[in-house]
Amino acid sequence: MKNYRVLLTVMVLLALVNLAGLRKSGQVIAQNQNQPDPVHIVSPLPLPVTGNTTVSGSVAATQSGNWNVGISGNSATNPLFTRDVDNPARQPVQIELCTFDGAFSCGSIFSSYQVSSTRRLVVEYVSGECLRDPTTKISLLPSLSTSVANVLGDHKFFAEQAAVESPTTARHVIHQETRIYADPGTFVNLNPGGVGFESICAVTLSGYTITP
Repeated sequence: MKNYRVLLTVMVLLALVNLAGLRKSGQVIAQNQNQPDPVHIVSPLPLPVTGNTTVSGSVAATQSGNWNVGISGNSATNPLFTRDVDNPARQPVQIELCTFDGAFSCGSIFSSYQVSSTRRLVVEYVSGECLRDPTTKISLLPSLSTSVANVLGDHKFFAEQAAVESPTTARHVIHQETRIYADPGTFVNLNPGGVGFESICAVTLSGYTITP
């Protein structure tokens, strides 16, 4: 009987202790499962990432060392083909010019040529012939005038006199390699070089154009 009373006393004391603990406990806020707590990374910074990841928004890239830029798919078996747009063979030009003094006539051929406004002309070869009155003994000295950087140049050619002449016409032949330039939009003019007597010169210019 005595033991029963002791056990009952202990049980009552435990019940009183639990009741006091419940009364002292504060309000508890349950965590929202749909809004997890934010994670703050202190170290290391920047955060190293391995494997595949997805990034949204703008990403700033900082160069570290030399960058190597390559073209995807370019290899020895699958090369990338390029083209030199200023290669002379890609923009060839041939121009006929004719000029005269006196009774000769050039027909429909003009004595000047205007270069394209977007290209620069390079004349590599000049060939043609000049005819003059054989009674005059003045030598022909035809020339080609061009403009580069607003500077006018007069390029003279040697007109070689043919060995055989007719009684009415003396013939002179022109064949000369050149490197003559003419800026975009400027004029190339053929000058007879025999002013004061009857003569005519007809030449063909061979060259190409390039991007200035």
